Amino acid sequence: MKKLFYTALAVLCLVACGKPSTEADKPSFTWENNASFSITEISTSMKDVITVSVPSGVSSFTIKLTSLPVELIGVANELIGIAGNKASSQQAGVIDLVSDDKAAKTLSDSRIVVPAGASLKGAKSCTVNVARLLMELVESSISILPNRSRIALEMSVTDAAGNTLSKTAQFNWTSAPKITSTVANGGTFVIKDGEVGDFTVDIDCQGKIAELTIAFGGDAATVDPKILDFVKARTTSKTNALLDLINDSKVASGCKLPASAELKDKTSASLNLKEMLLQASYTITPGKKTTMEVGVVDALGKSARFSVTLSSEQ
Repeated sequence: MKKLFYTALAVLCLVACGKPSTEADKPSFTWENNASFSITEISTSMKDVITVSVPSGVSSFTIKLTSLPVELIGVANELIGIAGNKASSQQAGVIDLVSDDKAAKTLSDSRIVVPAGASLKGAKSCTVNVARLLMELVESSISILPNRSRIALEMSVTDAAGNTLSKTAQFNWTSAPKITSTVANGGTFVIKDGEVGDFTVDIDCQGKIAELTIAFGGDAATVDPKILDFVKARTTSKTNALLDLINDSKVASGCKLPASAELKDKTSASLNLKEMLLQASYTITPGKKTTMEVGVVDALGKSARFSVTLSSEQ
């Protein structure tokens, strides 16, 4: 009789409490390109997407900005509609993807989190395009964001059964390349026959130099064809007025510039353009103006440009 009583009690308990949750029933995060959730470098070409699986349906889902450079606080707060969730120098910002209508609309409209808002409540899964979210945060602050800034996104999801899972995605920001020069960017540099002033270009490239070029061109009516011919003669192709300092071995010797080995994968470089332009000055056409643009791209896809107008004078 006692055995029968306990058996009935167990059955009633199972009916009342429901089937215990298994691991397969609980929420999970899947980062296809980074299963271990290791620290990832932010790059313009990143395509990272995290899939959130919630078999019992989403009850709440937040993304907490647990590590955020002060330069990004204002940008982050533009995404957050709930006043108490806004970020400050003392408080992490919280993006509530279910209850914050402003955050949900902004992130779903830009396809960063799908679904979001009311449609996320009860959903069995959603995707977080962390690549787009990061670019949303850093894009307007690239020039001021300090090198080696760390951004951490703590994602926390709770399902309808009360199971909660948190996972933190961490990202590192390497500052974009910077170009400085003895000549003002966008300014004019005068070239005379046998007379050229100092012209140095310095490159700071913490993401390591992958591409470095100097392009010559301009309006067909005003460009100096003799300068273009001078440049073409110092390239392997002899057809384009583009000096490829990384891939064209002829450029270094012909233009008195550093060789590829001195530039590729380096974090800094200095180009003394005076000698090259002095050589070019002996063949100039007075009265012409030619655009010269220095371009650098780092290994992460970030780039910088610097240009001047070369004025050919008598």
